[in-house]
Amino acid sequence: MRRLQITAALVAAAMFSGCAGLFEPEQPIPEPDEEAVECDWEELRGVAEFAPTDAEPNRFVFYPGEHGVVLEEHDAAPGEEYKAVFEIPVPEDCATPRLELIAPVGAGPDS
Repeated sequence: MRRLQITAALVAAAMFSGCAGLFEPEQPIPEPDEEAVECDWEELRGVAEFAPTDAEPNRFVFYPGEHGVVLEEHDAAPGEEYKAVFEIPVPEDCATPRLELIAPVGAGPDS
């Protein structure tokens, strides 16, 4: 009887220790890179006015809709207006909205 108890204990220990190697600690799931996520984009054409503030010195306001957008690289002077394309990601939390300045208002043949 004693031999049966020892054998059962050894078999149980072998089974539990053998299964321990099959389980790995849970790894954190990496956040998806914004560029790696596929977004649909809604494109709006309109006018962007350079409207800097103390808090946002590179701020443009896109019309229609009065969307505030910060562009780091531009050659605009305060109050200048540009033909522009505003791209909104769908769904909105998919990425950051984008603004592309096309040309100053009043420039070009279709002004």
